[in-house]
Amino acid sequence: MTTPLTVWICDTCGEAITEPKKALVTWREEDRRGYDFRIVHKNMDGRCCDPGADAGFLLSTDLSSFLGADDLAYAMSLLSPGPIMGDTDVRVRDFDRFADLVRRTQTPWYEEARPFWQTEHTQHWLADANEVAPYSPHVLERIAGQELDTRRG
Repeated sequence: MTTPLTVWICDTCGEAITEPKKALVTWREEDRRGYDFRIVHKNMDGRCCDPGADAGFLLSTDLSSFLGADDLAYAMSLLSPGPIMGDTDVRVRDFDRFADLVRRTQTPWYEEARPFWQTEHTQHWLADANEVAPYSPHVLERIAGQELDTRRG
């Protein structure tokens, strides 16, 4: 297994992103509200993963802008400029995709566990979980390694 928060899966090609400076977070916007957040390779080195403006993805920034505790402030500014700015308008239309993006860039083992969400084994193991438990780093690490307790049920 990889070290958490060092490899992401491109939402276009499905291949690993190992260099955050060669990747983008891109999204669409309608009425100043973002949606359809994606992590993709930049269009370079022979890759064409960024869907671009023609597909409606007018906004993007380097993946590296979302990584680490300091960059959580940037991610949250997309949700809301906050009380200091005096703007209380919600700036995200798709909260689930935004929460997924923040988890992908901030929560250890989340990205590694994503391929296993819909497996029968994971679904069975987490059938009685609350809305927090599946996203705890220690649980995500077990999902990623497929080290789930098979004695349940």
